[in-house]
Amino acid sequence: LDVSETLVEKRCGLTIPEARVAAAVARGQRTEQIALDMGISSTTLAFHMRNIFRKEGVGRQQDLMALIFRSTLLVSQQDQG
Repeated sequence: LDVSETLVEKRCGLTIPEARVAAAVARGQRTEQIALDMGISSTTLAFHMRNIFRKEGVGRQQDLMALIFRSTLLVSQQDQG
């Protein structure tokens, strides 16, 4: 499955930084590694996560992963059909 930032941004209506975080979460990256890779503090990452959760109506990373998985699966199926 394609879990790119661009796809997440388009499907979920997130800002570019939020989409980067969400895509990384969906790929199973740990939050500490996401912050390090993005060059942001853990506080900034937590801010992005709160915004993502609020926008997507989820309360946990696992719920976010499931939502993104379903969204990207739908896009993949539409592209193939």
